[in-house]
Amino acid sequence: MRTSSRSKVFAVTAVVALLAAACGGDDDDDSGAATTAAPGTTAAAGTTAAPGTSTAASEPAGTSASEAATIRFALDWTPNTNHTGLYVAQAEGYFEEAGINVEILPYNATSPDILVGTGAAEFGISFHASMTFSRAAGSPIKSVMAVLQHDATGIGVRADRDDIASPKDLDGMTYAGFGAPGEKETMAQVIKNDGGEGEFDVVTLSTAAYEAVYAGEADFTEPFYTWEGIEAELRGTPFKIFRPQDYGFPDEYTVVVIGNEPWMAQNEDVTRRFIGALQRGYEFAMENPEESG
Repeated sequence: MRTSSRSKVFAVTAVVALLAAACGGDDDDDSGAATTAAPGTTAAAGTTAAPGTSTAASEPAGTSASEAATIRFALDWTPNTNHTGLYVAQAEGYFEEAGINVEILPYNATSPDILVGTGAAEFGISFHASMTFSRAAGSPIKSVMAVLQHDATGIGVRADRDDIASPKDLDGMTYAGFGAPGEKETMAQVIKNDGGEGEFDVVTLSTAAYEAVYAGEADFTEPFYTWEGIEAELRGTPFKIFRPQDYGFPDEYTVVVIGNEPWMAQNEDVTRRFIGALQRGYEFAMENPEESG
C-alpha cells in the first residue's frame, strides 16, 4: 500500500502460499501464483498449493549464521501492513530458523519489478497488474505469493467535489499517477464504461500524488481505500472512491510477492525455506494482529 500510515486492516490481508513454477511448477502460467489458504482464511477460487511444497519453514540441520543464505527483499513503498508478515517473520526468528539472512531493501523509487528482474534483489513486493506487464515485456519475475487476494484500489477524488458524481465526470480533469504500465489505460476504460470519453491529463507524481489531490492541485488518483482512504479521513479531506469492479472490471490480486525466476530455479531449496518462513510471518500477523502491529 502506498503510504507509511498504520491501521488495523489485517482482515484484508488474506495470506496464501506457495511456490512458483520456478520450483517445479508449470512454466506456461505467467503469473506463477500457486496458492493455498492459511488456516481460517479462504483461498481464491482455483488456487492450490504447488506440488512438493510445504507451508512451514524447515530448519536446515547444522546451518550456522555464517553459513546462512542471504536474500535481498525489495519493498514497494515505506513499511506498512502489506509488509507485516515480512517483518514478523524477521522479528520472530522464522528466517533464522530456516537458515536465511533477509536484507530488506528500503523503497527508493525504483520498481521492485526492476530490482528483482535485474537480479538486484531476489524477492520483493509487487502488484498483480504491474508484474504481469513486466513479465509480458520479458522480465524474468514470477509471483510466488498473493498477499492481498482482492483489489483494494480505486479511483479516488475528494469527497467534497460535488462536480464529480461518477467516473464519467473525470473527462478533461487531471490524474495524479505513478507511472505504472497500463495505469492511464485502466483509468480511461473505467471512465468509458461509465459513459465518458476517457480523456484527461496525466501528471506523474509518485509519492506526491495523494498530496496533490488532498490540496486540490489534481482531481483524482488511485488510492488504496484501506490506506489512503483512511488517511484522507484522518486529514479531514475524505476520499470518494470509485471501484473498477463496479464498472466492468474483474476482481484481481492486488499485492503479490515476486521472485527472480532464474535465481529461484538455481536455489529451489532456499526458495522453499524462504517462502515457508514468510508465510509463517503472515499467518502469525493474521492470528495476532494487535501483537503484530
